[in-house]
Amino acid sequence: DTIYRLFPIIVGASAGAVLLIVGIAFRSVLIPIRSVISIAATELFIFGLSVLVFRQEPGILDWMGWSNLHSEGGISWLTPIVAFSVVVGIALDYDIFLVTRIVEFIQEDGMSTKEAILHGLCSTGSIITAAGLVMALAFFGMILSSIPILNVLGMYLVSAVLFDTFIVRTLIVPTFMSMLGEANWWPINPRATDKYRESTDLLKETIAE
Repeated sequence: DTIYRLFPIIVGASAGAVLLIVGIAFRSVLIPIRSVISIAATELFIFGLSVLVFRQEPGILDWMGWSNLHSEGGISWLTPIVAFSVVVGIALDYDIFLVTRIVEFIQEDGMSTKEAILHGLCSTGSIITAAGLVMALAFFGMILSSIPILNVLGMYLVSAVLFDTFIVRTLIVPTFMSMLGEANWWPINPRATDKYRESTDLLKETIAE
């Protein structure tokens, strides 16, 4: 009960941290808000899926006859907490990687925002997809475990990585950013200042380390 009472605080603190870090890095108001929304989409998907698979009876995967993904009528309190934190980290990493590449095309090649989004998606798509597949395979090992709590956690992480890789980063984020256009960078456009370049370079160095 204590953990669940504190969980909204954890969610709020995570959202605040994302807003602060991404806002400072990209000197934008809308980019961090969009980041929080896209991460929330992935979180909502995996939590909803976990209810359908493990909590409701019968679960939507019970027809497979595989005990590792069979509904037990409930979910351990630990798995949503752990999954939430891990998924925030993974989704934020993919998001920053994509947006940083978009900014590079704007600054270095003078592209418009929509052109940069298209080129950024093409240049990072294969890398993000490969990384997502590798992580999904690694997390799938948890589903093969004989420990029920690891089965649930593995399902959380596998579904999160695949959904974020193939739906959020490749469809939702580029579409949303294209609709916003130049408004993505309000109040400071990447073309307008060298300080913007310094902040994104620092962010890239931090990620590399």
